[in-house]
Amino acid sequence: MSHWTTRTLLALGLLLSGSAAAGRTWVVALDGSGDFTLISAACTAAASGDTIRIRPGQYDEPQYSGYNKPWFNVYDKSLTIFGSGADPSSVVITFALGIGSGPATGQVVVQDVTFQGPTGRLGIWARVLDVGDCVFLGTGTGPSAGWGQMPLESYAVESALVHDCLFQGNIAISGGAANVPSAIDIVGHGEVIRDCVFEDNVTDAEDAGALLISAEPEDACLVEGCVFLGNQAPQGAAICGFRTVVRSCTFYGNQGTGCMWCSYLLGFYNQVYNCIVTATKGGNICDDGSMPGIEEYCCDIWGNDFGDPGPPVGMHDCFSLDPLLCDPTNGDVTLHSDSPCVNATGCGVVGAKGIGCGDSPIKVTTWGRLKFSYK
Repeated sequence: MSHWTTRTLLALGLLLSGSAAAGRTWVVALDGSGDFTLISAACTAAASGDTIRIRPGQYDEPQYSGYNKPWFNVYDKSLTIFGSGADPSSVVITFALGIGSGPATGQVVVQDVTFQGPTGRLGIWARVLDVGDCVFLGTGTGPSAGWGQMPLESYAVESALVHDCLFQGNIAISGGAANVPSAIDIVGHGEVIRDCVFEDNVTDAEDAGALLISAEPEDACLVEGCVFLGNQAPQGAAICGFRTVVRSCTFYGNQGTGCMWCSYLLGFYNQVYNCIVTATKGGNICDDGSMPGIEEYCCDIWGNDFGDPGPPVGMHDCFSLDPLLCDPTNGDVTLHSDSPCVNATGCGVVGAKGIGCGDSPIKVTTWGRLKFSYK
């Protein structure tokens, strides 16, 4: 079993068996039918191990003061926060929510909610965290974004899982600082980003991209099954990663706006497997010698501004053929049944999605598969 899979299973086991299961459940409802009308009031009243369920509505709560941030912060609590159902758009949070559960025992779960607008953000510091089926939409558009202004900012002492989330139209204005991503800033041990979509996120910061992810020296991060569409950054427009494995992802139309180095992925000690990289604008390919420590295997690298890959790429079973994506300009990066990525020789399926058009289309039925078309 892989290193990150073991950590993820351990994290989920802790979440299922820990104190959160025995805690009280608080209900937040704008119409007064629950325990509170404000999420912040529920977080204040809740004890460590409690669950907060949020009924439908848009929660425009006051801006709070913190460490240079308009955050409402909760300290030393393990909390589980759920929206009202499978559609995260039914619960919209427009303020910055920070949860610090403590490094020793803290567990934080956030599911089925949307963080939206200039100040709709989530920050977590915990031993174990799980953020799933959430939407982060149009955040960071104020006059001064930068540190503390990313849609999702977290540090995991033991393990982190972010899955089935959509990050769309977020903007990070760095004020000249480096490492200010437009969607996620996640640091710690055993991070897993799985089945997420990053679309049209923009940062002006060096060494950032839509996703900034790094692990401690003894660990590795995993980015798997994700789609990166039209993200922009000076370099590493989609990912800036350190000690990261990127597997079965699709990169389409990402742009390095001022980069001399790698356009879609930047960093050191990264490995890329079974990914599609196409329609990239600006910059250079990753393994041309300019960025040591990035290696690509079984990838389809085709139709990018930096040109088709030369012999160094072929050494790792990569190839350069039109991936035949179904409708990428409208966000559909599933594969045509005739795509060379359906079953590449010696590699299997390449990219984040299976067949979606042609002779054997796959029916799209779940939120996980529909999330990249959510607006």
